[in-house]
Amino acid sequence: MKKNGPLLKITFAETMLFFGVGLATVYWILDSALQYLLTTDGDFYRNFIGFDIQDIATRLLALCFFMIFGSHAQYTINKRREAEAALLASEERYRTIIENIEDGYYETDLSGRVNFYNEAAPKILRIEPDALEGTHLRKALRADGDAAVLEMLERVRETGQSAEVLGTDFDDAEGDRRYVEASISLIQDAKGEPSGFRGIIRDVTRRKRAEALQQQKAAAEAANRSKSEFLANMSHEIRTPLNAIIGMVELLKDTKLSAEQQEDLGVVTASSYSLLAIINDILDFSKIEAGKLELEEIPFSLRDFIGETMKIMAQDAHRNGLELACRIASDTPDLVVGDPNRLRQIVLNLIGNAIKFTEAGEVVLEISPENSEGDGAALSFSVRDTGIGIDRSQVGTIFSPFQQADGSTTRRFGGTGLGLAVSRQLVELMDGRIWVESDPGKGSQFHFTARLGLQPEETDRKKPVIADADGKAPRALVVDDNESSRKILAEMLTDWGLAVETAATAEASRNRIERSTDIELMLVDADMPETDGLTLLAEHSGSGPNPVPSILMLTALTRKSLREVAHLGVRATVVKPIGHEDLFSAVQSALGKVPGKEEKHSEAPSGATADTLRAVEILVAEDTPFNQKFISRLLGRWGLRAVIVENGTKALEALSSKRFDVVLMDVQMPEMDGFATTRAIRKKEEQTGDHIPIIAMTAHAMKGDRERCLEAGMDDYVSKPIAAEKLLASITSLVPQKDAPEQAVKVQEPPPSSTALDEQALLKAFDNAEYPAMLAEIRSAVDAGKAKILERTAHTLKGMVGNFRCDEAMEAAYTLEKYGRDNRLGGASEAVETLAAKIDQLDRQLREFLEEFQT
Repeated sequence: MKKNGPLLKITFAETMLFFGVGLATVYWILDSALQYLLTTDGDFYRNFIGFDIQDIATRLLALCFFMIFGSHAQYTINKRREAEAALLASEERYRTIIENIEDGYYETDLSGRVNFYNEAAPKILRIEPDALEGTHLRKALRADGDAAVLEMLERVRETGQSAEVLGTDFDDAEGDRRYVEASISLIQDAKGEPSGFRGIIRDVTRRKRAEALQQQKAAAEAANRSKSEFLANMSHEIRTPLNAIIGMVELLKDTKLSAEQQEDLGVVTASSYSLLAIINDILDFSKIEAGKLELEEIPFSLRDFIGETMKIMAQDAHRNGLELACRIASDTPDLVVGDPNRLRQIVLNLIGNAIKFTEAGEVVLEISPENSEGDGAALSFSVRDTGIGIDRSQVGTIFSPFQQADGSTTRRFGGTGLGLAVSRQLVELMDGRIWVESDPGKGSQFHFTARLGLQPEETDRKKPVIADADGKAPRALVVDDNESSRKILAEMLTDWGLAVETAATAEASRNRIERSTDIELMLVDADMPETDGLTLLAEHSGSGPNPVPSILMLTALTRKSLREVAHLGVRATVVKPIGHEDLFSAVQSALGKVPGKEEKHSEAPSGATADTLRAVEILVAEDTPFNQKFISRLLGRWGLRAVIVENGTKALEALSSKRFDVVLMDVQMPEMDGFATTRAIRKKEEQTGDHIPIIAMTAHAMKGDRERCLEAGMDDYVSKPIAAEKLLASITSLVPQKDAPEQAVKVQEPPPSSTALDEQALLKAFDNAEYPAMLAEIRSAVDAGKAKILERTAHTLKGMVGNFRCDEAMEAAYTLEKYGRDNRLGGASEAVETLAAKIDQLDRQLREFLEEFQT
């Protein structure tokens, strides 16, 4: 309805109210007419008005009834319409959800035929939408030959419970493998009777593929672990006889042999060490992959460390006619903290590779600081060569395990391809990275960084300076045909305060000296083309009564004593590659600033230098008979006297009756071990004020053992099998020197081998150890359940076989020792048989070797 304005809206409730009033009005009229017809008095108008109060009340009651009826009817209709609207909205939401979910939704009748589905269902099942209608669920899931779907439908119908997810797989039209999971639940009608089934269909192809990849990854990791364990076991198996071979050859070299035999043994030794290096690479690689390799934190001097490391490679480089040099930037820290053994392993690997792949030219190591933060510093190392180089397409693979540049590399140069892989992993453990720059035919440059700690003393370290008495800088001339070597030597000398000039040839040096006589020092390379260093020095020494003081630079293959070249004006000799300390001392000696030190630098020995000690008394607390004899003979060769006791209790008794200069203390002994004995000694010293040096000896060196020994009050630590040089160095550092020189004795320098016994002594000591009796005692202890006896005897036997480098027998004895210590003898019987077999094998190998040697 529209009246000159907005449309008037009449609600349905108002309509029903009007309808009720209308009905009441009709009732009123009809009732009035009926009253008029039934009565004779009165007229219709009177009956309609109803003066009778009873009629009026009745009609008003009817009016109210009809009005209430109309309102209630409208309320009921409104509620029904609201419910219908809510139902429609709910159905719309339900339909929207079903149609838009990624999973497929389906409904079937009781026979399992699909009668409803959303759009996702046919897409997941790779079926045309029209073809899915009326298709049996089993066929839709591609499970025609499988009764699982029918069984599941029947089970859901009987129990009324939803079924577990059912998985099927099939190949779609494109040939791709698909994986589908479906759930099934029961549909019931209003009376609770089953009317069909419904469920969700989910495409799990990506998940299944991810699971398959995860399984493949797990299998690959398991295979990799197995490979690492295999490599570690094989490395161990190979190293055991190889160590025996190396040890026995070293012993043979100490006997009287012809020159030809010595040469043959040298070949055997070199080959053995080459094989050992390969085995060690494999073992290290296995340890790193297994996450069992940890770096040590040891303070050391970087420059001394590099000098020693370079000397190791000098002979190989000089044999190949290569110049080997090292440059350490002047601002590089020297007193650092890290793992020198692993750092040396990286440097030796890179230098060794450079020498191997370089036929002519040079190999140069350079070290410089990258940055320093707090108590640490990042150092940059590089090894540059003039070798064959690496193709850029192969650079990315050479740091991978068992990889070399190409197959011909292995055939031509040998190697396993593990060295760089191990080096990469060691560098990463040092918080660094490693990379290479190379061009085929032009050489390679390997770089790596490593983070090392700084010792507190590093901040106070002062740069050494060499100057004349009046403070003037001495003028030096460096004569060397190798440009890199000239630059490195000039940089070091300049850093120490010298004024340096260089010459590349003997002719250039002659011209320089002829122009002026202000040269106070010459550094001359002995090995130069055309005119060598010796000829040049001979010319200068014959040209005047006072030849220029000179330092002769030799190679590992052209060593000469100072006495041989002193007549040429040579005041000191150094061997390339020249370390900082060696050169500094040689310059001081040549300039007369360190009298009497010339000969120290003339030979530049690479091994341990013989030291002078007074005749000292040493108490050795060691329970293993073989070790007692070994240490006694070793100390005797050095001119040192030893008293042997077998446990800590007797060590205390010996110390109470006699004064000793040093104690060698086995850590694990019966009755009273090394730790308890040391604590008892230190407690007594608190009253006397004395302090006797104690050196710990342990047969199973593990990380943290050194700290435990030092915490117990010991002064130093050596691990078994005992290395002669380390033991001598420890004694030398701890025993004070006697003031009276006449009481001093010259200690023999330890032989190259770490074993100081001859072959017959070794076998005799092994026989005297009565290992069959010890094995019998171990078996008896296991059978009787006597853990303490098992621990003590196994420990004794472990120490004995350890000196023969028999790692397997040592490990078996250590296993039994742990069984006894833990009082756990359940698996000890098998370990006993393993130990017996390994000792029998060791005995047989020793005897066979000695028989062959004697024949």
